[in-house]
Amino acid sequence: MRYDAVIFDLFGTLVDNFVDEPYFACLHSMAEALGADADAFRALWTEKSMIEHRMSGKSSTFEDYVALVSTKLAILPTPEQVEKARRIRIEFEQTSLIPREDAITTLIAVRTTGCKLGLISDCTWEVPAEWTSTPFAPLIDAPVFSCTAGMKKPDPRIYLHACEQLGVHPERTLYVADGSSRELTGAREAGMDAILICVPYERELIMQRSDPKNWQGPVIESLNELLDYLEIATMETTHAL
Repeated sequence: MRYDAVIFDLFGTLVDNFVDEPYFACLHSMAEALGADADAFRALWTEKSMIEHRMSGKSSTFEDYVALVSTKLAILPTPEQVEKARRIRIEFEQTSLIPREDAITTLIAVRTTGCKLGLISDCTWEVPAEWTSTPFAPLIDAPVFSCTAGMKKPDPRIYLHACEQLGVHPERTLYVADGSSRELTGAREAGMDAILICVPYERELIMQRSDPKNWQGPVIESLNELLDYLEIATMETTHAL
């Protein structure tokens, strides 16, 4: 076997990327719950520096982050309002963590090859909060979330951290992702092999990113194609010996 582990991205890989309309509807409902102007709330929540703040775990809880947002928007939501907004955000996250049709069967099949399975996700507190209730949790040996790790892709340290959690070497690890945040480049810089997944119905979104635009490595259009790739990679290694 060429690889000892396969590490997956989450959004755009095991589950679909966020769709703008329901995400913005979620933000609108959260703003109403908190008594904030919806447009100002959405603009602040989606500001790049604020996204970086959430994903890096600089506010460790939803309540801490809402306190920061409230200060910036000059609002004073009650604890009951904050809890209502939290529930709205959790409900949205639950709908976002639905596995792609071939995700679970692919993970099970990859495990049967003897590979360990890992996850690296740039995400906010809602994902680790809901992780154990997803069908992914029993299959992923080492999930790494940026908001709890305190670092984001493409920082090579987050990939090395995942390898340490799995007990594998980077050069014996394959990273599978849709190329957001220069994550494929980051994986290669950490010493891993990497493969781009570009499902046809998200191709327009994916190909706007720098990594997919310039990607010269292997590409799959569905998760179940990964199994063929792993078999071919193993055969090539065997023949090379």
